[in-house]
Amino acid sequence: MKKFIFVMLLPLLAIACSNGQTNNKSFLIQGSISGHSGTISLNKVQDGEIIEVGTTETTDGTFELKGSVDFPELYYLYVGSKRKKVSFFLENSTVQMNGHIDSLTQIRIKGSKSQDDYKRYNTEISIYRAKSSDLYKQYSLAQESKDSVLKAQIETEYGELTNERSKFVKNFIQENNASEVSPYIIRRELIYELDAMQLDSVLNLLAPALSASVYVKELKERVSILKNVAIGMPAPDFAFPDTSGVELALSSLQGKYVLIDFWAAWCGPCRRENPNNVKMYAKYNNKGFEILGVSFDDNRAAWVKAIIKDELTWPQISDLKGWKCAAAKLYGVNGIPHTVLVDPKGIIIDKDLRGEDLENKLIELFGE
Repeated sequence: MKKFIFVMLLPLLAIACSNGQTNNKSFLIQGSISGHSGTISLNKVQDGEIIEVGTTETTDGTFELKGSVDFPELYYLYVGSKRKKVSFFLENSTVQMNGHIDSLTQIRIKGSKSQDDYKRYNTEISIYRAKSSDLYKQYSLAQESKDSVLKAQIETEYGELTNERSKFVKNFIQENNASEVSPYIIRRELIYELDAMQLDSVLNLLAPALSASVYVKELKERVSILKNVAIGMPAPDFAFPDTSGVELALSSLQGKYVLIDFWAAWCGPCRRENPNNVKMYAKYNNKGFEILGVSFDDNRAAWVKAIIKDELTWPQISDLKGWKCAAAKLYGVNGIPHTVLVDPKGIIIDKDLRGEDLENKLIELFGE
């Protein structure tokens, strides 16, 4: 099952007609958030970081924010020091926002067609989110009571729900392939679920006019990365310092079967997998098997401590940039633990090998 563990422009005239804007090169947000006095800021995600693009002060809850967007995109309105927020799709139009500080989830937003689509999507998918949340709660209780039969039943139900949700998302995208919200939905719901060919296929459902979307550009980059690290492709080379500060490159290990192990000291599942890796390394290292640990830590002391505690004797490297690790982007890693098996010629031959799967693969390569 999926484990319970815890993103050509349409003709300007057409946009103007669809949402009633009077100036298709800028937006005007006019709002009133009763019960609030203080800062209101407009924010967006850029390169994985929340950045502020505009701010204002209010004494009675009324506010205005002006600017322009290159293409409709998800923005966040942060309200006050408590960082209460509203997420909404913003386009170059006049947008009206009205609500109360204590119920921002019920805020009324008018004047943005893309926001209307976003709201409709959230309403329709909320059924699946509620069911998923309920199954998670049931699963947690089953874990506490150590009811393996119930856990297996919930896992089956969760798998079926995941398939239903995925089908709904794909149907929504196909039926709304010209909506500026559809690329965002793919980015949020499917980007890490699909392989390169599947993701490319979903992208081909979108209208050509959406090519200017930042989400389409990101999705196409993801497809390119996945194709570059597909099984059968040469493993992209990279080099980081080891624990003593000496730079070590993946290519320097060529001539052996190398398991690139993306992990981190703070990653519980990674740490739980380490004993199996230790066992496999002891059994097959002298037969031509090597492991290269690539850490997503940003704290050197914690990284080194985990290596010592878990008795990891194979090469360990890191740029200590956490999730901004250069190898994460290079290999399209979106979750850890993640492994990539490279043959002696530097070709990727398998992925995500852990536990019995790794042991069986090594038996296949080296024998018992």
